[in-house]
Amino acid sequence: IAHNAPAYAMNDEFSRVMHQQMEFFSSSPSADTINRVRGEVNEIRTIMVENIETILDRGDRIELLVDKTATMQDSAFHFRKQSKRLRRALWMKNARLLVWLT
Repeated sequence: IAHNAPAYAMNDEFSRVMHQQMEFFSSSPSADTINRVRGEVNEIRTIMVENIETILDRGDRIELLVDKTATMQDSAFHFRKQSKRLRRALWMKNARLLVWLT
């Protein structure tokens, strides 16, 4: 019907439907409920977006901590290795000194 109708042929029918819809959303208590529910949904959506952003920030911080922990483990391993070398070198130096003195 709409494809074959001349211009403005559906105006009367559409204007009646439009008027009914305007009356419904202007005066109906259920329209207020719909708007209230939409508002609540928008508030919840905003809260959820904030929560997701917070979770992503925490994830980034956790990744940073994991990286720092790995770096500290490597540093501790190298420190232990170097301290063992130093201890052995000092022991050998003391042993040579004792041998030389006796």
